[in-house]
Amino acid sequence: MWPLVLLAAALVFSGIYEMFQRRMHNQAVRDYRTRILSVLSGLYPEPVAWPKSIDTYLCARLPVMEEIILDFKPFVPQKDLPAYNRDWDDYIHFCRAEVTDDQCNTAELNPGGESSPKKKFHHLVSNLLSYAT
Repeated sequence: MWPLVLLAAALVFSGIYEMFQRRMHNQAVRDYRTRILSVLSGLYPEPVAWPKSIDTYLCARLPVMEEIILDFKPFVPQKDLPAYNRDWDDYIHFCRAEVTDDQCNTAELNPGGESSPKKKFHHLVSNLLSYAT
């Protein structure tokens, strides 16, 4: 009879643990999305308040973004971690080396030309937010 009691106790504890983990994951997803949208308000999802000196503006927010990314990393599935890290590296590279006011102005004056930094920024942030599901 003891093995059945132990098995039942193990099943109850594993069910409680699973519920706790799901609740923690859901809270982490909500926090992740909320924090990113808060840091990038006015720029994402629609660039309604695109500032001057965008490269400086984004670089100043990189430490906060890095904290958000690192806080959420334990909740990313193991199989998705390489892509998550790659998307974060792409975002950092974009903020530090790819986006400038000149590129934004050129893209606005010539909409049919090279890809817009605003569109690329939207794509990069969307990639980061795609892990919060």
